[in-house]
This record gives sequence, structure tokens and C-alpha cells, in this order.
Amino acid sequence: MKIIVISDTHGNIRAIEEVARNNSDAYIILHLGDGIKDIKAADRNDIGFVAVKGNCDRSYSDEYEEETLCINLDGIRIMMTHGHRYSAKITKDLLLSQALKEHADICLFGHTHIMHDDVQIGVRLLNPGSLGYDGTYIILDTDNGIQVKFEKI
Repeated sequence: MKIIVISDTHGNIRAIEEVARNNSDAYIILHLGDGIKDIKAADRNDIGFVAVKGNCDRSYSDEYEEETLCINLDGIRIMMTHGHRYSAKITKDLLLSQALKEHADICLFGHTHIMHDDVQIGVRLLNPGSLGYDGTYIILDTDNGIQVKFEKI
């Protein structure tokens, strides 16, 4: 299963559309906040999406109330959050603590606009950076374990 992870699109709908065009075989796009209105507006080539609310999404968020969400995809438990409620710019400790409470295999977060890949206490902490500003995103491939690939448009 091919999973696209994006964050911090900040109005750059064309970037989402390019990612969707380049990954038309993806199962789903996970948006980690700060631009959830963008994912709704973008032509995603019929790729579904799940989004969590970021700190810049407050005024657009009636239908996206979740700031942290846990989902199961292909047998993998994934915690999604923007990261602002977990002080992601300062430490990864609060993210890790919550991921452990949620029994997550992967903790996806945004907010910092900086790509991150780290494994702590069996939890993989991943940040795709900012698709809106730097054009970066992650492809998760679950066909043979969990393969992580950082991409740039």
C-alpha cells in the first residue's frame, strides 16, 4: 500500500495536485495540518485523504475537529498530529509519549517545516517537512515492511 504524507501546505494547492499526479497509484494522502482546506480544494486524482487540524486551521475546521488521530492502515497503527500541541519545535518527547500511549508504530507530525526521521523506543517519528514552502513529502510503502522515502516536487 502506498501512502502519501504531507503537511503545512499553507495554500499551495498546486503542490498537492502535483504530488497526486506523480503518485496516482497511492491509496491515501495523510495531511498533517496547516492547510486542510487545501486538500479539500485540490484535485487529488480520486485519492482519498485523512487530515488533522493544525494551528493555522482554526478558522476552517468545523468538519476537522481532530488535532490528533490514530488510524490503522495495512496493519500499521499510525498516530497523526500537527505537533503544535506537543511542542514539536522544542522536543520530540511529548510526541513519543503520546505515541506510546496510543500503541502507535509510526508517529506522523508537521508544524516544524523540517523533515525528520527517527526511531525511539520502537516508534518511528516522521515529519514530511512543508509541502507548501519546500515541496517536501513522504511516501510510505507497506508492501514489504515499512519503507520510507522522502520526496521533493
